[in-house]
Amino acid sequence: MQLSDKYKKKIQRRTPGGRSIVAYKHIKHSPHECAICKKELHGKPSGRISKISRLSKSQRTVERPFGGMLCSKCTRIVISLRAQLKHDVIGKSDIPISLKRYM
Repeated sequence: MQLSDKYKKKIQRRTPGGRSIVAYKHIKHSPHECAICKKELHGKPSGRISKISRLSKSQRTVERPFGGMLCSKCTRIVISLRAQLKHDVIGKSDIPISLKRYM
């Protein structure tokens, strides 16, 4: 068993000769999702690590604040709350708990 086999699913197969073997199938990765609203992130490829590592950096992630972590809608909300917090429009207690880690 190779080290990379732990990322694969084990499947019992029978060969034409009648022997029973263990075949390894690649696991299908789920698409990336927003950390707050759990919507699917666009601009982030989902696939095998070996395939994604061959892409250029600009194809692997999104070049903006919180790119690859938050969707555009949640990013807008977080940046707006950060600005309000910076200019003392709101206090730290006014920020929702789910957004506190991004402040």
